[in-house]
Parts: sequence; C-alpha cells; structure tokens
Amino acid sequence: MKKNVIIFHLTDRGACSWVRFRFMVGLLETNTGGELVPVISPFEVIEPDVLSRTAAVVFARPMIQLHGDLLERYKAKRAQYGFKVFADFDDLLCDIDGKSPIPEYNRFKASPFEIGKVMERHCAGLDGITVASEYLKNTLERRFGWDNVSVLPNTVPGFAYGMAPRESVESDIVKPRVLYAGSMTHFKEGHLGDFEGPWVPWMREAAGKGEIDLHCFGFSAPEFLSDVPVTLHPYVPAVAFPATVAAIRPDIYLAPLQDNEFNRCKSDLKLLEAAAVGAALLGSEFKNSPYMKAVALSRIWEDCSAEGLDCVVDTICQKDNFNAILRNQRQMMQAEGRYTESRDSIMRFLGAYMGDAVSCT
Repeated sequence: MKKNVIIFHLTDRGACSWVRFRFMVGLLETNTGGELVPVISPFEVIEPDVLSRTAAVVFARPMIQLHGDLLERYKAKRAQYGFKVFADFDDLLCDIDGKSPIPEYNRFKASPFEIGKVMERHCAGLDGITVASEYLKNTLERRFGWDNVSVLPNTVPGFAYGMAPRESVESDIVKPRVLYAGSMTHFKEGHLGDFEGPWVPWMREAAGKGEIDLHCFGFSAPEFLSDVPVTLHPYVPAVAFPATVAAIRPDIYLAPLQDNEFNRCKSDLKLLEAAAVGAALLGSEFKNSPYMKAVALSRIWEDCSAEGLDCVVDTICQKDNFNAILRNQRQMMQAEGRYTESRDSIMRFLGAYMGDAVSCT
C-alpha cells in the first residue's frame, strides 16, 4: 500500500501554525500532483486504513501532558503501521540551565519548566525534531542531548501578500511609512521590553515632528506611543495578516529585539515579511541575532542612540541605499527558497518529513 498521507496536529490556530504549516499544507496536494494527502486533525487518527497509508505524523509545539500522551500513542503504533513521528518547535519554550528563558516582559503564560518535562519525557525517541533556527537547534540539542534535530526554516507565502513586492523607488523617501507588525508579547505596560534602547525615543521624536508616518498593530497604542501620532491597525486572523501588511505598504519594517536567549533562538521571520512587501527591515543587531543576514545598514546595535538611529533611517531612505536593501532581501529570498510556494521550499518541507517518498511537480 502506498504511503501518501501526512497527519498534522497543530496546537494553535495563530500565526505560529500558519507560518510553519497551514500555508504549506494548502499547497502540498496541488504541488505533488495529488500524490500526497495532507491531513490537519484536531483529534487522534485511529482508523487503521488511514494509518496504514500514513508516512508521517507531525506534532507542532507539544507543550502539555495531553500532547505528550498523544505522542506516546502514535509512537506505540509506529512498528505496526510503519509511519514516522516528528515534533516541531519554532520558539524556545522550555527551561534552560534550570532557568526560564522567557523574558520578564513577555506575556507567555505557560510554565517553561512544565513544558521542559513534557519535551524530555515524550520527544525522546521521536524520528525527528524540526526547528525554525540553527541557534534553537543547538540549544535544544544541549538541553536534551538529542541528535535528531534539523532546521526547517520559516517561509512566507508570497501569494498571500496579493502582489509582487516593490523592487525599487524612483526617488529618495522623504517621509517614510514605518510599520511595527510584531505581537504585543514584545513589551508590556511599564516595561519597554524589546523596545529598550533607541527605538522609543526615536519613534516619539520622529513621529511627533511629523518626520515619519508611524503605523502599528493593536487596538490601542502602546503606552509609550499613546501621545504621539500613530495609525493603528487591528490585529487580524493570521491568514489575513500578509494582505493586511501589504495594504499598509510600509517603507520601513521594525523588528526590535533585546539580546537574550529567547530572542537568539528566534527565526528571521520579520526579515522575510519585510522582503515580501518590499520594505527595508530595521532590526536589532547582537551576537546571534536572527537578523544577521540583513545588510549592515538595516541592523541597529543596542548602544545606538536615538540620534544615530535617525541618521540610519535618513540613510536608508536615500534612493540608492533603499533599492540596494530591497535587492539584497529579494536575492536572499530567491537563493534560499524562502517563499512558501517555491519549489525549493516545498521540496525542503517534504524532505524533512517524507524523505524522497513524494516528489514535487
């Protein structure tokens, strides 16, 4: 019997599952000539005829005991049905060296120590574990002693942005449209979080003077921007996020991060999003920052001043510099196959879970 089913258990319907799986799953059947049958199931699949045709079961973010129990039941059936079982992690969610890696300002509610226990008990003996970044791979290998972790880099669905990304501008940008499209977990009331450093003083000064057209997601402005001009965009379902960002048409795409273990394990997703809409990334630089692939001009050191950041923005907005950044980002996307619909991306995804059992048309 041909094994052409791949079962996905996705623990959320938010951005994580869309970026890692849902957009890709929507492409798999079409791009394998109907040879592959991807199934997203909220429940355990127990039908023997389906399991007999299953090549792989993929569990995204197994974090609680319920997830661990489900993994064990699938692991127990591997020998009978001949499928493989995988887990996937896109962030550092477990304890490291006896400490929580979650920054104090992050609003993540679950216990990293409990998640670590689930991962230790139930991810051992899996056929493979995929992660979103090389640094996360190395961290989990050190934490658990695993030797079957591989990097499956994030991609973005170019088709979902609704149009080809801007490739160039014809003149200098006088008043750049600046977008922060990150989540609310990067800061909290009374704590600047990942916006520590030059970011807030620069935004307040530049927006207050009308030098930038500032936009961010949220139903209300962060308290540190509550008294400056900022255009708000309500959060939308993850499937609508690409088109929403594309409609804003940002020139500069903000991606501030603090230098900590949690952020070092992050992927370069914001760089991909910036490339997909034809905006210049402006992200934080530190050792093992996820944005080290961005051009040097797009990276801001922690000790940069607000005045220095303003100079960087002015420089980026010069036509030749802006076009060079867009070109660099575009070339990176093409060379690394970072659009979800690209052949390289689909083949990499299939190879991670199916080996050479299925081909891409």
